Amino acid sequence: MNAVFKKLQCAMIALVVFSVSNTWANGTIETLKTDVTVVNEALIGAYVYTVENVPIEYSTGVILIDKPSDTYTVIVKLTNGELAGEDVEVVGNSIKFNVFIEGQTIAVELTVDGDVISGKSTSYDGTFFIEGKRQVEKF
Repeated sequence: MNAVFKKLQCAMIALVVFSVSNTWANGTIETLKTDVTVVNEALIGAYVYTVENVPIEYSTGVILIDKPSDTYTVIVKLTNGELAGEDVEVVGNSIKFNVFIEGQTIAVELTVDGDVISGKSTSYDGTFFIEGKRQVEKF
């Protein structure tokens, strides 16, 4: 009878220890939870793009997306210069920004899926679809 009592006592102690540690763990996790904004670093990169049905000087280039500090930056490199993206907004794997071309505001909306970028640009002249691929440096 003594051996059965010892086993029952050990089982009760184990049950109490498990219950207490589980309660402490849940309490600790709840107190550590905070709202965290997850930054999508997958957007950062250089993307070679093409746009159809636009003037040739704007039909190809490189879109540079970076995050040197708390905010994203966008530069569109063309053969004749660079355009700075303004009013940059990032939500998930999508980025929106404006560029100014020949006195016109062009709204650009892009989505990154792995190494592929796609979306559209909208201006007074209409909507134009953009496609591109992440530029990979050769080592």
